[in-house]
Amino acid sequence: MDPTPPNCDYETYTIHVQSPTEAEIIAGASGSDFKVNLQTPLKDIVEFSLISCTIPSPRVPGSEVVYISIPEVQSNFTDYLEPVANDTGTSSLLRNAFGCVYQTYSGATVDARIIYRNEYPMKTRFIYPLERLESISIKLYTELAAPVGTTSPASHPGFYTFQIKCMRKNLCNFNICTN
Repeated sequence: MDPTPPNCDYETYTIHVQSPTEAEIIAGASGSDFKVNLQTPLKDIVEFSLISCTIPSPRVPGSEVVYISIPEVQSNFTDYLEPVANDTGTSSLLRNAFGCVYQTYSGATVDARIIYRNEYPMKTRFIYPLERLESISIKLYTELAAPVGTTSPASHPGFYTFQIKCMRKNLCNFNICTN
């Protein structure tokens, strides 16, 4: 726990997101390309970070990573490169990825999930604050830039926790924050 008093120059929001459930996927939703709306739109965002996630394993043989793309927070400071020998050109889908999480095996292969627990920084900082964020679109890709398949009967929802830092006083109580 952080013992320092709140800093009302910035507001920090923690947003928890769940991907579509198995029933929603069967009904036609996608567990690898979905959108969520924020209850309260946020303004003047200076930093957007992923602090944890758990994603069902990709249904692509040999896939060891999942690239997470969030179009609303794309940055020119994040890039994806391939070896020169491939000479196939870098996929624009991966070049715009917010970050990459790696597969770990904590149980049987069938139960394997990709888990990220803030082991390395995965954030976007904005030189000029992002004016407004009303929704978050999450798209998942394999290392081959193919959408992650999550439609098998063993698929479960994914869970994501984001931290968003804003400059503007969106909800801060002005009676408490007099600085």
